[in-house]
Amino acid sequence: MIINDRKYFAFSDYKQVGTKVTSICNQTSAGWSHDVLGNNWACYVGHRLTGNHTEKVHYIEDTEALSNGVFTQRPEAIDKINSIQSLWTAQHYPEFEGKSLNEMYLMKGGPNSRIFGFEF
Repeated sequence: MIINDRKYFAFSDYKQVGTKVTSICNQTSAGWSHDVLGNNWACYVGHRLTGNHTEKVHYIEDTEALSNGVFTQRPEAIDKINSIQSLWTAQHYPEFEGKSLNEMYLMKGGPNSRIFGFEF
């Protein structure tokens, strides 16, 4: 957000115990700010003073099952992606070959990332 010619950025705060994650939506973790030209950097923490302060709880998937698999890219999946959309072009990335399935799962956004209506 930009306020009085300063840009502010921070992630919402959260706490995690095992697979239980609690979003603390009325405050941020430490964030950064700078003027609109990208100078005069500073740190800040935000707190919402009014409105709803209800914490939200969700559970992440157990990724232990993904730790044993190895990622491979399939040409037919790349072709299918390119055939159903034209905003960008999927391609083979050799640097991802051999990474664990868990690494790739986390790189795509983890349990909160979903691709609807498309099966690989």
